[in-house]
Amino acid sequence: MVQVTANGILHGDRVDLERSVHELPDGARVSITISPRELTLDEKRKIADELCGAWADDPSIPGIFEEIFRDRRKSIGRDIDFDDPS
Repeated sequence: MVQVTANGILHGDRVDLERSVHELPDGARVSITISPRELTLDEKRKIADELCGAWADDPSIPGIFEEIFRDRRKSIGRDIDFDDPS
């Protein structure tokens, strides 16, 4: 019996394998045990690189920040009771 180990990504009820499994024929019935695995440091860096700057070309971003700055100036703050133990 051929036994193959492959990593993949779970998407709902589908698992996308990170590599082709040529050891088994297409259409073969298989048994799968699924367990989460830790990402390597390189995988974490790759994800961060993909996300950094993801919105850089989004034309709606300047308007969002203008609204934040506008709303921030409207706020009169709140009273703080330094004697309140909470």
